[in-house]
Amino acid sequence: MSRRRFLRVAGQAAASLVLPGCAASPPFKKEMFPEFGDSERPYLGLATSLREEHDYEARVEGEVPAGLRGTFYRNGPALFDRGEIRKRALFDGDGMVQAFLFHDGGVRYRNRFVRTAKFVEEEESGKFLFPSWSTQAPGGFPANFWGAGRVKCQAGVTVYLRNGRLYAFDDTGFPYQLDPDSLATIGESRLGLPEGFTTYAAHSKVDRHTGEWLHFGVRYGPKPMLHFTSFERSGTLKLHRAFPLPRYVYMHDWIVSDHHFIISLHPAVIHFWQFLLGFRSLAESLSWEPGQGNLIMLVEREGDAEPIFLNTPACYMWHSLNACERRGEIHADFIGYVNPDHFIGRDTVVSAVMAG
Repeated sequence: MSRRRFLRVAGQAAASLVLPGCAASPPFKKEMFPEFGDSERPYLGLATSLREEHDYEARVEGEVPAGLRGTFYRNGPALFDRGEIRKRALFDGDGMVQAFLFHDGGVRYRNRFVRTAKFVEEEESGKFLFPSWSTQAPGGFPANFWGAGRVKCQAGVTVYLRNGRLYAFDDTGFPYQLDPDSLATIGESRLGLPEGFTTYAAHSKVDRHTGEWLHFGVRYGPKPMLHFTSFERSGTLKLHRAFPLPRYVYMHDWIVSDHHFIISLHPAVIHFWQFLLGFRSLAESLSWEPGQGNLIMLVEREGDAEPIFLNTPACYMWHSLNACERRGEIHADFIGYVNPDHFIGRDTVVSAVMAG
């Protein structure tokens, strides 16, 4: 960014501090939200904080199938409120892992918050201290200026059991390892790799044929770098490759086929200076720019060939379903949106639910 461009953007940020209604992403007031809603709005339960941790034998209606044994893990955001304020979007809650243990006598339920560094510090203070995906930290501009490193992992998106170890992931920071039985938090994990080696997004894949655990992640900076990391079934590192990205965009998931990694660089453009200068959250620094179209990035899983890029019409991808290769063609299924206005832009659905 040129000096002139920097000064212009900084001036726009400063102007936002004095113009009415321009503080973009402050927390909501808790008083505006009716917990659990009412019969007309049952969906508000999604945005109601679950503060309690439990450990009990569940009441079973009917019978648990005789062959159904083992533990089913779930992860998701659970805490949206502290004090008199609440988060702005469903993605902003602190992570809570749940375990359903199917055994001969029935089903035992257990849930625990992931004790991330963010959760522990805010729990001790009794208030939110850090910015998150869609919500700025309390305190206005001074509390959010140049705050890239202050967005902490909440470990509230996915959960994976690998080789007897349980991991909770987020799209920010590194995963946290939990005890698979008690769900007690053990601590942050880099999955055995040295600091600075790679980065992980929330959604990984497991190859059903080889047992490989496959990861992607983006390290944002002056030149964003896309990382691919693969672990053998045993947990040892098999592959790590990193490529510069031609676009500064946000991606939540990816696609893996038998022989390729597939990345959809959809035009969900990140305007990082709006976030870094403290007048927008990360989520509200995104813009949907369909005129750019999608850029599909294909990377061979084996070898060291350079990526192939394909241009396609604009389509936002939330999550992938599956992919296969037939006669030299890749067939991929994913959940797509021509216009992701439920997520990107002003007055989004994920924010409206939080406001009641």
